[in-house]
Amino acid sequence: MDQIALIHTVSEPTRFRLLMLLSEHHYCGRALAQKLKISQSAISQHLKVLKNAGVVNGTKIGYQMHYQLNQTLLLKLADYFHSQFAKYAAAAQSPEDCACEFEGKCIKREQKGW
Repeated sequence: MDQIALIHTVSEPTRFRLLMLLSEHHYCGRALAQKLKISQSAISQHLKVLKNAGVVNGTKIGYQMHYQLNQTLLLKLADYFHSQFAKYAAAAQSPEDCACEFEGKCIKREQKGW
């Protein structure tokens, strides 16, 4: 799964809330449903998407499936964000190096005297 698809998968509000819960502790689907106050079938569908993306793993304990985060994958995603933003951090600090095609018409540049 590419980074954009993965970001889309984890940024859906309910799935993001699931990830936040799973970052604290591993839970079974029933506990997750109670904590988020949604049906077990809805939780199951969201967990299926997260499992297919490799974001969570499930382990059967007794009769219940318990879910935990795939921290390796999420750390790789965080590293991807960091590396992408770090590339442009220096350029963003220096407005004189604007590469915008509207550089000459930029109202903010005129107001700030750049």
